Amino acid sequence: MTIQRKELKHLVKQIKRGLSSYYIQQIGNEVPFINIRDVSDGIVHAETVRHVKIKETGALEKSRIGPKDVILTAKGSAFKAAVASKDIKDYVISANIVAFTLTNEVLPE
Repeated sequence: MTIQRKELKHLVKQIKRGLSSYYIQQIGNEVPFINIRDVSDGIVHAETVRHVKIKETGALEKSRIGPKDVILTAKGSAFKAAVASKDIKDYVISANIVAFTLTNEVLPE
C-alpha cells in the first residue's frame, strides 16, 4: 500500500491564531475563550471554558473556531490536540492555541 504524501499547506484551508490577553477588556462582547487547560483527551471541555469580554476587532473574528477545526496547543510543555465539536462553534481561542480548518482531503479526526 502506497501512501500519498502531501504538504500541510495543501490540506489546510485556513489557519486561525488565538487572541492574546491584550484583547481582553472591561467592556466589549462576551465570548467563550478556550485556553490550554480546556483541551484534553482530544476534545474541548466546554464546561471549563471561561467567558471574557473582548475588544471588537477583525482579530476576534479570525480567532473563532468552527466545527471540525483541529485545535493544537502552540505553547506550554504538554502537547494537546482536539477536534472542535459543533457545540463549541464560534468559541474564541487564546494565543496559546492555533486552529486549522482542513480541506475535504483529510478527516480532522
